[in-house]
Formats: sequence, C-alpha cells, structure tokens
Amino acid sequence: MSKIWGNLILSEVFSKPVDSNFTPTADELAQCGANYDPSKEVNNTNLDRPDIAKVYTVCGIYLASGTIGFLIIVFLLQNIPVHNENEKEKGKFSFYLLIETFKHLWKSPTQKMIVILTIYSGVQQAFIAGDFTKSYVGCTIGIWNVGYVMICYGVVDAICSFSFGRLVEYIGHIPFFAFAFFVHGGTQIALLLWQPQQNPKYIFYIVAGLWGIGDAVIQTQINALYGYLFTNNIEAAFANYRLWESVGFIITFACSNFLITYVKLYIFLGFLSVGMMLYVVVEVYDRRNKKTGFDLN
Repeated sequence: MSKIWGNLILSEVFSKPVDSNFTPTADELAQCGANYDPSKEVNNTNLDRPDIAKVYTVCGIYLASGTIGFLIIVFLLQNIPVHNENEKEKGKFSFYLLIETFKHLWKSPTQKMIVILTIYSGVQQAFIAGDFTKSYVGCTIGIWNVGYVMICYGVVDAICSFSFGRLVEYIGHIPFFAFAFFVHGGTQIALLLWQPQQNPKYIFYIVAGLWGIGDAVIQTQINALYGYLFTNNIEAAFANYRLWESVGFIITFACSNFLITYVKLYIFLGFLSVGMMLYVVVEVYDRRNKKTGFDLN
C-alpha cells in the first residue's frame, strides 16, 4: 500500500513536465539506460530538479502521513500487556544480542554461505528504487512518470508476495529461488542490452513488474529460509539477515553517484549468481545433515 499511495502522490504532485514540448534527442537518449553515467553532466531536461515548492509539498505530505500514523499507534492502539520482567527487556537494546549476532555468523557455515544472497536482497531493492528510476525511467520519459512505473512494481510485488508465501509449503524453496534467479538474471541482462526509448512506454512497466516478481520471491523465501535453517538461534539469525540486507543497501547507494549503470548491473549479476550458487551448496549440506544428523548451523 505504501508503494501504491506513496508513488501515486509523487507522480500527481510532479505531474506537470518541466517542459511539455521537450523531446530528448537520439544522443541524449543514448546516455540513458545502461549507459547512464551519474558523474557526467547530462543536458537532459527530463532529469531537471522539480520546482522546490513541489518538493516541499511531497515531503510535507509524507511527513504528515508518518505523523498521523504515529499518533494513531500512540493513542488508539491497545497496549500489549507485559506479564514479566523478561518481556520488558525485549524492547531494549541488547549487547548480548549484538554479540550473539556476530558469534552466530562466525560459528555457522550455513550463515556464511547465505550472506551473499542476503546482501543481494538489499542490493536489488536499492537498485530498483534508486538506479532504475533515474537511469531508465526519469532519463527517458521524465521523473513525473517514475511514480506510475513504481506503482506497477509495488502491485506486482504485493500480489506475488501473497501468493508465493502460501505456495512454498507445497512446492518448496528450490523452485522459487530458481525462478527468481532466471527472472532477475534475465531482466538484468535485458537492461544491459536494452536502449530505452520514449515509446512504447509499457516496456518500463513490464520491466518494473518483472523486478517485482523477483523481489517477491527473494523477500518471502529468504525470510522463510532463515526461519527454517536457524530454528535454534532465530534472533541472532534474523539480526544477521537485517544486517547484511542493510549492507546491500549501503553498497548500492554508496556507488550510486560514481558508477555507470552497466557496471552496477554486472556487479549485481555477480552477487545474484554467487549468492544462488552458495544457496545450492546450503541445500545440499542441509539434505546431508538430515541424513547424517550432523548440525551444520
């Protein structure tokens, strides 16, 4: 819902193009997509910063939404009863959990092997939000179309997350991870080869939808995988999950203004490929573990 309404607000506020008569030249479009270089100054009106009043309007709407949500929780949500002192401690920062997080990473070969895939989870989310929207959508058809394209991504992601989360108990993790590998891998290869044009616009929506399908698989299945593999140390395992996913965000946003888009795509394909290969190793070890009774986790 946040992706749908947030992006709808964004596109409606920025709906009027900077210059409605502006059409990028072939040379300007050639600098979009995989060839987009954020460190190079581009004479492309599509990427001009919106009027500052519109920026303040969007930020004001988002801030008001967050404030209203906070007040609803504080004043209208029923308090969760606390029955003992141990439950009180759960809401506080825990040095013990911090130590356990890194101890779990150090001792668990399985955790080490799924770190790369977990980092990719953050990398791919940051790419669709930060790089795809600028290098492909904004550069080619204007920033006022970014919200509409991302609504498509959000809707597909939500539907697939709901569906895949329920199908996994019948199909298992492996087919879904394989599906995500081919969808995201194929989409990234297509982005490397595709030179975006202003028409037809539906291609941007197709790419966003495909990315949403892959993201839905990765988000739901990695969560389920962590819950399945680390039942004896669930808190430390999920702390590692959030830690390494955040590292993926950091990597992507840190290099966002320095690397050409095709270089980023090659790096992300590397993360995806290595992450999936190590996941296969984890599955093999897990099956052997069940047969021999050896605890790898």
